[in-house]
Amino acid sequence: MKSVDEALDWAPRLSPIARRMARRCWPGPVAIIVADDHPESLVHRLPKDAREAIVGGGRIRLRVPGHPMLSDCMRMLSGPVALAEPQGDAGECAATASDCVRLTGPGVALVIDDGKTRYAQPPTAVEVDPVGFRVVRRGVVPEETIRRLSSLLVLFVCTGNTCRSPMAETVFRSMVAERLGCRPEEIESRGVVVASAGISAWSGSRASAGASPRCGRSASPSPATRASRSPRDSYARPT
Repeated sequence: MKSVDEALDWAPRLSPIARRMARRCWPGPVAIIVADDHPESLVHRLPKDAREAIVGGGRIRLRVPGHPMLSDCMRMLSGPVALAEPQGDAGECAATASDCVRLTGPGVALVIDDGKTRYAQPPTAVEVDPVGFRVVRRGVVPEETIRRLSSLLVLFVCTGNTCRSPMAETVFRSMVAERLGCRPEEIESRGVVVASAGISAWSGSRASAGASPRCGRSASPSPATRASRSPRDSYARPT
């Protein structure tokens, strides 16, 4: 597919987890697998043969490739492209054109050789449901990275990142932990990432002296807290 927006044509009920994952991982080597339980999906408007080729086991696999040639082709096409990823019996992936020919056999009519693939690994395949995900095939992007990219990210931004934003981060982290019934340092494992930064921060500066007392003893910024500058895309990109 061309974009996350087009993915919604084929899986209109993508969960918030899947949407965050798609926004942050695409274009790139991550395939998102979801149940084909979307009555409004364009899948159901395809001819039967095409539908059976795309939907397997009641699931549909979505991906936005990062290769420039594929991206250019996709821009000129009105719909998605069904891509097959040849693999050997032991899960071997094709990293070169010769690998593709060897793994697929004589049925391939045309091979376009652009050299060895960038990562020489298969894309990570992730099955997503309304409440979570599981990695069904390990690949380029490790599971821990997938977990972080699929998390709800809350970023508090002020000017210097020495008082207002770290205070907000600390208080909000405690509130989330209380709601989830865990310790503040455990919320990332529950799918919530809370951070703070400053648009004009002097990286490495300590939290201001008045920040801790105002937060209260149970929710004070750590003495080791250091200011960090917020990259523009950290707060300009929706989460």
